[in-house]
Amino acid sequence: MRILLAGLIIVVVAFGTWAAWGRYGYLVRNDPSARLQYESLAGPGLRTISLEQMTDFNWEHVVFFGPYTSKAQATKALGFEWPRYEETGIKWADFYSLIVFTESKRVTRWWRLRRCAPDIEESFLGILVSRADATLILQNQESCSFLRGPANMRSNPPVNADARDRPTYAEAFAARAGYRER
Repeated sequence: MRILLAGLIIVVVAFGTWAAWGRYGYLVRNDPSARLQYESLAGPGLRTISLEQMTDFNWEHVVFFGPYTSKAQATKALGFEWPRYEETGIKWADFYSLIVFTESKRVTRWWRLRRCAPDIEESFLGILVSRADATLILQNQESCSFLRGPANMRSNPPVNADARDRPTYAEAFAARAGYRER
């Protein structure tokens, strides 16, 4: 009986630790996913987030993938085959999105982003964003936070005058038609 009780206690403690890490782990981790989660829980409002300032490694582009993104969709969005795509589990996952950093036609780093901490606006999924354009708009609401896309794109509040001449990320998404096909 004591062995069964000890086993049950171990399972409960392990589950509690796992749940606490999932909810509060961003406070001790130092990666872009944790920093985005921290910013998304910082209270309501609209703010800009610089991915360049959140990273300490080399990268040229970043792309976000939503739940159920297939390998074909990821390949099309990235512009190259990602050999370790299957490790992400995004094809079957509903409770997270991915943030993927690339350099020289290869994935350098990727992380899972918990849904709503922040969620990714659908028209922004699968769009390759250069490092120079990776200052994003984060909209915090009471129930969920959203990354709306690059701050210097035309469909967002203008950050500078020349941004009006650039395509919106929604237009870039449309130009890559087929990304969301299943």
